[in-house]
Amino acid sequence: MIKHILLLCLLGNPFELNLGGHQRTVAELINYFKDTPQLELTVITTNCSVVELTANHLYSNITIYEIPIAKEWLENQDLLYDNKDFLYKTIKNIYENIEHPIALVHSTYWISGLLASQLCSDHHLIQIHSVISTSCERKRNGFPPVSSHQYEIEQFFLPKVDCILSIAESEYELLVKEYHIEPHKIIVVGRTVADCFLHPSHLPSGNLGQTRSVNYNAMDLQGTEWWINGAFCYIGRIVDQKGVKEIILAWEILYKKYLNLTPPMWFIGGTAEDISKYRRIIKEYVPDLETYEQQHKIYWWGFLSDAGISNVLLKCSVLIMHSAFEPGGRVILEAMSSGKPVIATYSGFGNNYVQDWYNGFHVEYGDFQKLSRYLELFITNPYLANMLGINSKSLFREINRNWDYFRRISDLYFGFGTSEYTYKGNLFYKKMQPQYPNLIDAFPYNDIKNDISDISTEFYIEEASIIPMENNQSYLWKTPCKVIKQYYNRFNYKQEWNTYDPKQVIPLMSLYDAAVFSSSLTGFLPITERSDVLFSYTMPAGRVLANDECLKEMPLLLKKLREPYTETSYDEIDLSEINSKFQFQHKYYTIQALVKELNTAMENHPIFNASEVNCTKSIFNKITHIRTQIPSKYGMNYGKSILNHIVQSNVQTFLLPSCDIYFGETGIDEAYTYMEYYGDSILEPLNSQKLQLIDNTVLLWIGVLLTEQYIENKILHKKCKIELSSISNFYDGFFETVLL
Repeated sequence: MIKHILLLCLLGNPFELNLGGHQRTVAELINYFKDTPQLELTVITTNCSVVELTANHLYSNITIYEIPIAKEWLENQDLLYDNKDFLYKTIKNIYENIEHPIALVHSTYWISGLLASQLCSDHHLIQIHSVISTSCERKRNGFPPVSSHQYEIEQFFLPKVDCILSIAESEYELLVKEYHIEPHKIIVVGRTVADCFLHPSHLPSGNLGQTRSVNYNAMDLQGTEWWINGAFCYIGRIVDQKGVKEIILAWEILYKKYLNLTPPMWFIGGTAEDISKYRRIIKEYVPDLETYEQQHKIYWWGFLSDAGISNVLLKCSVLIMHSAFEPGGRVILEAMSSGKPVIATYSGFGNNYVQDWYNGFHVEYGDFQKLSRYLELFITNPYLANMLGINSKSLFREINRNWDYFRRISDLYFGFGTSEYTYKGNLFYKKMQPQYPNLIDAFPYNDIKNDISDISTEFYIEEASIIPMENNQSYLWKTPCKVIKQYYNRFNYKQEWNTYDPKQVIPLMSLYDAAVFSSSLTGFLPITERSDVLFSYTMPAGRVLANDECLKEMPLLLKKLREPYTETSYDEIDLSEINSKFQFQHKYYTIQALVKELNTAMENHPIFNASEVNCTKSIFNKITHIRTQIPSKYGMNYGKSILNHIVQSNVQTFLLPSCDIYFGETGIDEAYTYMEYYGDSILEPLNSQKLQLIDNTVLLWIGVLLTEQYIENKILHKKCKIELSSISNFYDGFFETVLL
């Protein structure tokens, strides 16, 4: 049986794609269902360029009707409302002359929703409605509704609709709160992207997308960042509510600081008329606009097809979505699916799926100063875009699987209103909890996950017995009696704020060599086989201890690690020389060295207020005084928390091999462990009787690391959950008492 759907989409003409996302959505529905013979689709839209009602049979199962309207009706949508009787009469006439009966009406936008509601009431039809830019959303973001009648019309017809399709979770919440729609009537369907964004013909490097890169590690090829440098990019209509002006102001701040090192700012979208009008507005705020354009630093691409946008995105480093409001914001999904990070406002998909320091950053609409600071991060470390982009693509795949946009629409078209279909309403939304890999997959640091067949050949293991494991710091596989580990190049977060740690990438060779060295030390799980070709090694299988078990085993295992070394004094030169034999990463070899670096970081980043500077100086003075009272101890350090890094194998407990191992002042391992164990509430146990069980040196390290955490978060624009005053009070209340 053929199902006949009426798609009522006034102002959503699929032949006018340059006008925005509404038109693209209609075009995608037509394109998707054109090859579905069991569905007949009648589309009714509007067109300013026709003088009489026009019908086109696009495909054997799809017909589109274009109702002529004056251009003024588009620009002043009160006129749409004033002419609603004409519009309804035309729609009803089309409906009554359709040969096959309509089973369901799908309306888009407020004026279509009103007219569809009337048609469904008159002819006892089912209505599905797609919400696009509600009046409440516009008003709460400081923009007037597109019509003075929009709000009252939405309040009138939305409660009558049988099912409402929402683009994003934030839109769902608005419908429930502001329009009092019953939650079971709303479905969050998300959005989809064109296939060209998922499968570009080329890689950013220029290689064909089907070509497998060589596993190549070039530690000595610094200065080749041109390979991954890219433009800053905006995609969308050229209108004020999209934040185009603020984007240019943010870019100009960077240009005046970095000059030609500043990536160009590319704008994709808009007609020539739109761009011309808006440029006149921009020139009032940016007098040098024409100069920037002549230098090709600001470039207006205009409207591009999906294939064109996907090609341009390959040469971009980050997408900027600075809208005052967005129902969804499809361009965010297109950028994520293309492996690009996003700087977005808290609206639509930006609110739900952009996560700070995972796949991009958040910025409030209008705050071009903060936007500029985030863009600056991509100038100071060109690998940042690559690392965040990998996360973007991974998150998009998970989101896309969860939505399955066209299947949701198809299920509604074919199932709604039948006796076999029970509509309960479902919120197709899932809050993602991503992990944070530091993977670098750009020239000259290409990373390729080893094939199971290569692992099988290299380590003489039956291929069928090798099973991948979930991990966010390396690649892992398991067999019945072994675990296989492969390292990858990592992005160096500390380089973004610490001038003493200048390497932008931590090469996998450094990680691999340090881990192999660590396995030779007392208390470590031995590496049974290693491959310098695959940068991998095997270890005996074992049970990873729970957190409480790790705390119990920690003293003995760290004692074994440090026993071979005597407690004596070392200067920084000695420590660097010792570590150079096995550890090529920068490390905090002493508390004094860490305090020195934190002082320098604060001097180099003038974002701290006078109160923060004075409080930090006070903390450092206390640290220096306490350090003279507590003897320094030196030895081998694990270099990170030991939680999840102790295993039981053959009834014995071992530390897992560590790529972070180094020689220096001890106590930092325990400090990292307690900080991970207690999390943001670390100061609570420290200020209770529990601290009596912790060594004084460890307590000192905890205070220093908390101060580092505050300074780093402040510089990198992360939320600081522990205040400097709390750290200072901790030193006052405990250490001064102990040292009396």
